Amino acid sequence: MYSIIVPIYKVEEFLPQCIESVLAQTHKDFELILVDDGSPDGCPAICDEYAAKDSRIKVVHKENGGLVSARKAGLAIASGSYICFVDGDDFILPDMLEAFHRALDEDYDVLCANFFAYYNEDRIILTTHNVPTGCYDKAGLTSEIYPKMLSASGFFRFGIMPNLWTKCIKKELLAEAYRNMPDNISLGEDAAITYPVLLNAERILVLDYSGYMYRQNPLSMTRTTDKKLFNKIQNLVVHLKNVEKTTGWQVGNQMNKYIVFLMLLAKNNEFKFNQEDCYRTKANNLKRYLNEPIVKEALKNVKLSGLKNKFILFCFRHQFLLPFYLYEGLVKGQK
Repeated sequence: MYSIIVPIYKVEEFLPQCIESVLAQTHKDFELILVDDGSPDGCPAICDEYAAKDSRIKVVHKENGGLVSARKAGLAIASGSYICFVDGDDFILPDMLEAFHRALDEDYDVLCANFFAYYNEDRIILTTHNVPTGCYDKAGLTSEIYPKMLSASGFFRFGIMPNLWTKCIKKELLAEAYRNMPDNISLGEDAAITYPVLLNAERILVLDYSGYMYRQNPLSMTRTTDKKLFNKIQNLVVHLKNVEKTTGWQVGNQMNKYIVFLMLLAKNNEFKFNQEDCYRTKANNLKRYLNEPIVKEALKNVKLSGLKNKFILFCFRHQFLLPFYLYEGLVKGQK
C-alpha cells in the first residue's frame, strides 16, 4: 500500500533513529526505500545492515546528485500505491501510517498532515497548514486552496506547507510531477513538486494530525554565503512559472509574494551571511537578483500590507540597499 522513501546524505548520526521509527509503524503494509545519494560517511553501511535484517527494506546506492535525483531514484523502484517521504535526519511517530490508512477509507489523491518542529525532548513545536482541515474536491480546491496555497494572508505564510514529508500522495500523480521536474532545482525542491501535484489532484484531505518530527539542527543556524543562490532561485522561479503556464494556475499575487520572500533570502545571503565582501560588492550582488525581469515584474505588481513589509518592498524596488547593510551591522554590534 505504501512506499516510504528516505533520501540519505551525511546523516549518519540520525539515520538509525529514522529507520527504526519507520520499522516501528503500527500499520505494517509498507516498504522502506533507502536512497544513499553517494553519502561519504557511514550511511551506506547502515542502509545495508538494516536491509540484511528486514525484507521490507530496499536500498539504492547512487552517485551524489542532490535531493531531487535521490527522490526520483526511490520513486523509480517504488511498488506502493501511495508514496511518503521521510528525510534521513528526521523521524516519525509509530501511528503515522495508521492515521493515513484510516483516512484512506475514502479515496483521496493527497493527504496533507501537520508536523512537529523537533528541537529536543523539551522543545517540540506544532506547525500547521494555514487552511481549514477537511476534504476538498476539485471545486473546493479551485475556490479554497489554489488561490492561497503558495501564499496565504499576511507575509509570508504558505497556505499549504510545501514539505513533501507532510504528504501522502498517489504514486501516479507524484510520478507525473517528477517527470516534469528538472534535477537542477536545489532550492524549494518540495514546493516545485507539491503545488503541481495539488493542481492535478481531484480530491485531497487536510488532516488534523501530526506524526512527523522535523529535526531542528541548531548548527544550521550558523550560515555562510551561498555562492550558487542566484542560480537556485532562478531555476525555482522558472519552474514555477512553467507550472503556472502549463496548468492555467491563476497564481497572481501569490507568486509575487513568494518572489519577494526569495529576495529576502537573497538579501540575507549577502548582508547577513556574506562576511567577505565590502558594501559595494554586496549591494551589486543583490542587484543582480533584483534586475532579473521576472523579479522586477513581481516587485512592481506585488501587494503587501504592513509598514515593515512596505519599507522592504520600497528598498527592493528602488535598489536602496544601505538600510539592510546598516541593520545587519547594528545587529552584529549588539551581540
